[in-house]
Amino acid sequence: MIKTSDERRAAGQRCPHDAQPPVEPTLASYIIEKAKKEWADISMAYKGSGTWKSEIYYAPRSDKANGPTFQISDVELLEIILNEELMDLMGLNEKILRIYAYKEDIATEEFAKVGFYHMFVVLQTKDWWWSVEKTSEGITIQRSEFREYVRDRYRGKRRPHYKFLSKDSTRYKIQDVFEWLYDENELNKEFSFMTENCQHFTKRIFGHFAEKTLRI
Repeated sequence: MIKTSDERRAAGQRCPHDAQPPVEPTLASYIIEKAKKEWADISMAYKGSGTWKSEIYYAPRSDKANGPTFQISDVELLEIILNEELMDLMGLNEKILRIYAYKEDIATEEFAKVGFYHMFVVLQTKDWWWSVEKTSEGITIQRSEFREYVRDRYRGKRRPHYKFLSKDSTRYKIQDVFEWLYDENELNKEFSFMTENCQHFTKRIFGHFAEKTLRI
């Protein structure tokens, strides 16, 4: 027999129409929302405007104060990988000797504990050091004769703090990185804090080019 609301109350049972007590936000949801705001604030201050651009920001001489920079669109990326002579001129035919993965603190220790930090890769060839990373404003590739100018800096600004994660050998060349970016449509995967961020990108690129899978 189905009881009425009055009968439920008399029996000490909750009626579905009774006012429900307010739901307290969980600690996890609070941390996530606060981290989102802090990530956005840091992205604005440190990574730039935070407006996603479907292009590669390419700095072939990041060790130079006023070194050249280029914006490479998806169409231009295809033109590069189809032109062997151009790839040779850009030095993309160099073999990658080592691939390194780093993480960079971008928030407080509280947020770092739940996995909120930036990630990027550094590639070593015979003559150059390269960094490849994704932020809220696009994909950035930097090149320098000196490791510290790609590992320690991002678009001319010093990274606050970074930590080595993993390294491995690889059988690929730099041109394969450019081809992978095009084949995987990476320039059109718009940055998303929760589903398509720097960590997702770094794990994909390290997982493809390294001999072992990155585990963090």
